[in-house]
Amino acid sequence: MNKSLKINAILNTVRMSLKVIFPLITFPYIARILGAERLGQINYSQSIINYMTLIADLGISTYGVRECSKIRTDRKNVEIFCNEIFSINIITTIITYILFYIGIMSSYSLHEYRKLLLILASSVIFNTIGADWINSVFEDFFYTTIRSLFIQIFNLICLFLFVREQEDIYIYAILLSLNTILMGIINFVYCRKYVHLKFIIPTNVWKHIKSMLIFFANTIAVTLYCDSDIVMLGAMSNTYYVGLYSVAVKIYTVIKNIGAAIIVVTIPRLSNYYHDDLVKWKKLIIQILEIFTLLLPPLVTGIFVLAKPIIMFLGGNEYLQAVSTLRILSISLLVALYSGILTNCINITQNREKINLVATICAATLNILLNIFMIPMMKQNGAAITTLIAEITVVIVCCILNKDIVRIIFSESYILRILVQAIMGCVFIVIAHKISIILFSNIIVETIITIVSSILIYSLILLLCKNKYVHICSMKNR
Repeated sequence: MNKSLKINAILNTVRMSLKVIFPLITFPYIARILGAERLGQINYSQSIINYMTLIADLGISTYGVRECSKIRTDRKNVEIFCNEIFSINIITTIITYILFYIGIMSSYSLHEYRKLLLILASSVIFNTIGADWINSVFEDFFYTTIRSLFIQIFNLICLFLFVREQEDIYIYAILLSLNTILMGIINFVYCRKYVHLKFIIPTNVWKHIKSMLIFFANTIAVTLYCDSDIVMLGAMSNTYYVGLYSVAVKIYTVIKNIGAAIIVVTIPRLSNYYHDDLVKWKKLIIQILEIFTLLLPPLVTGIFVLAKPIIMFLGGNEYLQAVSTLRILSISLLVALYSGILTNCINITQNREKINLVATICAATLNILLNIFMIPMMKQNGAAITTLIAEITVVIVCCILNKDIVRIIFSESYILRILVQAIMGCVFIVIAHKISIILFSNIIVETIITIVSSILIYSLILLLCKNKYVHICSMKNR
């Protein structure tokens, strides 16, 4: 049953990369077709549906992966557990739809978005029916990768065929929902390989709900400081600034999702290791920290220095005000992925999700309060700054409340050595970019030269410093 963790990480990274590549293909097209105003309407509506989705989920996905991973070899108990969780999820989804319809019918401010919201909301039930968390339990990332590839290709074709002008905003909303609808239908059928999902009357509701609510409260808090920026930006300024923010946050989100893909793959394995072999658990945690330290700082530096060409590629000159926003969010990205390691790889596998809850509540509260003051003054840049502060807050609170985190990070001095190597790489990336600006006037050439030279220089630094991961790779190639 123990599939290769490296292969799982690669497959899930490929799957998440597909979610990056296809939006990078479609987003410039959509940004130009719809314009900042209508793009802001879509993203504002989608942020509301995100809240609806997480309320329907009720923390079930994370709870289901952790608990079911412990018993996945016992098919009878897995069947019972999955059907109980699935049934609870159906009930929470129905309740969510009732609350949603009451909300959009009674709120005057949402009247102009009603049609978009109704279209996008159609996908929520299929997210529940799909029960994609079951595939994570059994580490079936090959299937999820292939499924994502075909659905994304189908959606891409439909996008270019049917979305041609600003008035096609509702067709675009339908296509956004179609991704989840197709995934849910296909997944419901495929899951029969592991468990026959059906609605039953759950007998251990309270036992499940107690743990689910902690995960749910944590997810609510995380979403508040992630999605509240768009909601508050739309409410306190206008959807034009939401459109600007959406372009910058697109890069932030897709890179964060790739990092999260690696983190998510390790949770079932880490949960098993923590209960059976603490030495392996700690070793894997350290490897994750080292690899992220090796890759993240140079990546973030690259995004920071190339913010202008990235924004121009994604949205064009209309979105140039989002350059500074992307630079702020690139720093936030560095903190956010380390935060993901602390909260998911360490706290959740140690059954310390209550620490995550405290950390995210502090971050969400601070984010919302700061948004009230920052958004009116700095618009989309203010929202980006509060996101950065919220991510830093999560890391600080987790380190204070879980001393094991600090001991794990500094128990191996090699993490600090990798950090020094990464910082050296960041310095040379900035230098390479400055030189390319001086030598080349074409922004495309400047970008390509910066990327290529940065990769070569950083690789050389790691070789000269005898970085153990680069050394292992070079030994394998001999």
